[in-house]
Order: sequence, then structure tokens, then C-alpha cells
Amino acid sequence: MPPRCSRRSLVEKSRSMRIDRLDLTAFGIFTDKSLDLSANTLHVIHGPNAAGKSTARAAVSNVLFGFGRLSSYAFVHPLNKLQVGARIAGTDKVIEVIRYKRDRDDLIDSKSQLPISPGEWSAYLQGVGQVDFDRIYTLGWEELLHGTAALVAGGGALGESLFSSGVTGVTT
Repeated sequence: MPPRCSRRSLVEKSRSMRIDRLDLTAFGIFTDKSLDLSANTLHVIHGPNAAGKSTARAAVSNVLFGFGRLSSYAFVHPLNKLQVGARIAGTDKVIEVIRYKRDRDDLIDSKSQLPISPGEWSAYLQGVGQVDFDRIYTLGWEELLHGTAALVAGGGALGESLFSSGVTGVTT
């Protein structure tokens, strides 16, 4: 098992990246949908049950790390037709990728239409693996429940920090 990253070690790295657009081409309930995430702010995706929030979260992980052998998101589109993509802005490079559900050459550079090797992609992701990415950068229902309890127990210091950092457009 690869070593786990900490939030601090990731923040201390000199390069950063941001997902500017998430393409849900054929994934879960979505067909040819894109999420514009280019605004320089915290993005919170919310909606009623079965609206696709967890599907969008899984799509981020799948575009970055692949589909794996099976997928629970093949209920509208056949397993072999699943497709997600993203526009990712790094410190020194912007790349648009497409991830297909297949055994070989599943990650493609949109511009050149050439496969991206696992080694090249890992270097672009600065060695961050799926477990670390999911643990550090995404929140689901369970994490929100546990996090809310921790915020309440801690007096809300984390919440104050988040909201003082420039989060805009938040309503209650």
C-alpha cells in the first residue's frame, strides 16, 4: 500500500491544480452534461435525493483514477460506454482529458487524442492516490455528519476559518 499523504504535505507542495470543468458524458444518470467549476471559490453541490450529487463526486474520482473493474454507475449507459472528462488547470499546464471505461488506454488527452500513460498522469497528480484524494478533497454524507459533530465539539473554529477565507454565495 502506498504511503498516505497528509493535508499539510499536499499544501506544502509548490504546484497546485484545479478542476475547471467536469464532463459527465455517459455516467450514472447523466448524458452529455458538464459542470463549470472554473470560478475561484469553494464549490458546494447540493440538491434533492437522486439528483446526482454522489454521481458527480464519483465522476471526479473516476476521471482522476479510473473506473476500476466494475462500476455502480452503469445503470443508464452500458458499462463499456461509460465516459467522463475534465479540464484541469495546473500551475504550469492546462489539460483536458477523457476517461473511458476500458482495460487499456482509458485516459486520453482531448487535444491530441493520444493516451496518457499511468506514469505521466501520476506525475501530473503529484503522486496523490485515490484514497488520499477522496479522504482529503471530497465530502459525502458520512463525512458531513462526522464533520458537523467535530465542528460543534470544537466550538466552530474550522467553520469560522472556512467562512473567513472568502467563501461566497452561501445561504442558509
